[in-house]
Amino acid sequence: MQLKKGVIVVNNRIILCDDSHGSSELASKYVTGQRRTYVGVEIDYNCQKGLSNAIDKWREEISPVVKGVSAFHFTDVLNCRPGTVWENKREWAFATFDAFALLFEKYQIETFVQTIEPYSLKDRANIPKEFMGIKIENNSHVAFLFMISRILRTRQKEDRIRLLVEESDDTRKAGNVISSSRTDPDLILDFQSKQNNLLQFADFVAFMVNRMNHIEAKGRVTSDIDEKMLEIGSKIAKTINCKTMICTDIDLNEDLKTQFEVMRILDRDSKKLPLL
Repeated sequence: MQLKKGVIVVNNRIILCDDSHGSSELASKYVTGQRRTYVGVEIDYNCQKGLSNAIDKWREEISPVVKGVSAFHFTDVLNCRPGTVWENKREWAFATFDAFALLFEKYQIETFVQTIEPYSLKDRANIPKEFMGIKIENNSHVAFLFMISRILRTRQKEDRIRLLVEESDDTRKAGNVISSSRTDPDLILDFQSKQNNLLQFADFVAFMVNRMNHIEAKGRVTSDIDEKMLEIGSKIAKTINCKTMICTDIDLNEDLKTQFEVMRILDRDSKKLPLL
């Protein structure tokens, strides 16, 4: 099974998950084409309607110019490829990124990020072959497993937790119930309707993580798109509610790859992990 998106339901909160991966063109020992990242965004029940409405409102606002947008898939939004609804709409694409960044700041959406590289697997031991009914077959599955494990460590034993995953054919299937005091089918029904909007927040963060990795591995800013993504990424880094994300200042006049590699070396050293 190829995992694409997922939802974890914990009592009255949902954690929406999406994946991202590196480019095979990147030449960095820390950011490779085999990198897999999973992002989870946690949204309280009381905020779900407001956030979903905000997405609908933004879609309506841009509709006179960007017609026929049913969902914001941020790879498509930024690329503005010919023949798509975003063709020649770069200004509106940037505005869409800004709008989502502002929502993250306003609602302080708690975010989880888990990245796996081939070298990461050497840092770990005893990776299970199956987890919650999902066979662990590749780096994407391992990233998903560790992200879920990270999230579960913040929960109480009595919490009702249900996992839903989406396969590559877009068919949603409920995974095994991790811990449940009772079955609550309304939560699953809710995911199949209203939560579709909210999954776009996970897609947004996953894309931004991937884009920052891409700029890092290139080692320099090469376009106005890079400059804008760094600007938005900096705003997110200053306000994002993510306990495990490491943020640092960078000098755009110096090689970005070197600066990021120094940061990663210091991080690995602090965790007593071997350097690459």
